[in-house]
Amino acid sequence: ASDAWIRHGIAPVVARKRVMSVCAFLMLCGIPAFRVESDAMALALISVVLMAYAGWASNILSLVADLFQSSDAAQITGLGGTTASIGGMLFTLATGWLIEHYSYGSVFVVSSVMILCAVAVVLWAIPSRPLISSPE
Repeated sequence: ASDAWIRHGIAPVVARKRVMSVCAFLMLCGIPAFRVESDAMALALISVVLMAYAGWASNILSLVADLFQSSDAAQITGLGGTTASIGGMLFTLATGWLIEHYSYGSVFVVSSVMILCAVAVVLWAIPSRPLISSPE
């Protein structure tokens, strides 16, 4: 979807931020997934969440290449991957604690709220034009 907008003249960063916003809101389908009566409906909702996550992930990785020069993009992507891995480890621990003390529902809600926080940061903190690389 972002590529289609880019072909129609929308700036790459703006197009990716738009797609990421839509994907973030689609990931909210995870909230009702644990409450539905039908297994098929739960799977459908979780499938929407995973599809939206794939859209989010591909655009966040492309966003780095749109914002930074290629000489800097690899380091920034590596830093992002490292922080994501650390966050994943911490959230795995938090998931166990939430399930033990509350319920699976709390994990679905927290996960969905986290993506809203992430899209807010992306929309607020990332400029809509490429950044100039610092001289080496």
